[in-house]
Amino acid sequence: MKRLMLMMMVLGAACLWAGAGQAVEPAYEGRFGNPEEPALRPYKWFWSGVRALGHQTKSAFVRGNMNTPFLGSVEGLRGVRKGTLELGESTYKGAVFAPVEKKRHLETHKLNAKVDDDLALRNLSDAAVTWYAYPMLKYVDHKPLENDEKVEMRLEAAEDVREIRKEAADARAAASRMKEDKDAFRVRRAQERYVGGRIPFSGSNGRRPARNLLHSAR
Repeated sequence: MKRLMLMMMVLGAACLWAGAGQAVEPAYEGRFGNPEEPALRPYKWFWSGVRALGHQTKSAFVRGNMNTPFLGSVEGLRGVRKGTLELGESTYKGAVFAPVEKKRHLETHKLNAKVDDDLALRNLSDAAVTWYAYPMLKYVDHKPLENDEKVEMRLEAAEDVREIRKEAADARAAASRMKEDKDAFRVRRAQERYVGGRIPFSGSNGRRPARNLLHSAR
């Protein structure tokens, strides 16, 4: 009996959830012209929060090691705190079916800004996620081997290198496509010279389908 009641409660909650999603008007149309499906907003917001959690953790870990190698790894725990707040904020927005941002940035938003602006709240939240490593975190904050300005310069230089490599890869891909187009053009011209006007042949040249040679000979 208890299991039956539990199943009925779960089904009722699912029906209410789906009904709430259908009651919300679409906020935009997709690239194929189809309207947004509001019932998917909780899942989209949740996935956005999960991505923010991973991004914040990785970013804080990398920056911490650039500030102070090895010991700076504790910064990753602060990234977990920031990412968890982003996940909570996204989950709440999904629960109220807020319109989904088409390109929600992975950086911090309002909730993290409030925590970072409040000294006591920031220290309490950092202590909650770091526990025994909290003194190490404060040491890295106040005695880094490289300050934030130098870290930003290194990150910008690395970003410039990635952009240059991406442009070079795009140029190589474009050159490869151009070479393939030239080779295909040479093959098509050779085929046209060989076949001549006897038969229209098909393929990438865009002409009508070829006829059977034996049928044409008749």
